[in-house]
Amino acid sequence: AEATRITDDFLNLLYSINVPVLMLGSDLRIRRFTPAAGQLFNLIASDIGRPLGDINHRLAIADL
Repeated sequence: AEATRITDDFLNLLYSINVPVLMLGSDLRIRRFTPAAGQLFNLIASDIGRPLGDINHRLAIADL
């Protein structure tokens, strides 16, 4: 029950901030993202689990 409450609190915080946060696993697959990161990286819910390299984003950063 404690782990569920902590997870719920974390998700509420994650989705309420207006900061782009993109969480990746060690294999560079998308684990979670904030709405701001979703807009920046053109992400939708079904992108969770996809490799970051498969995502077409609007960032102009060399060697991302």
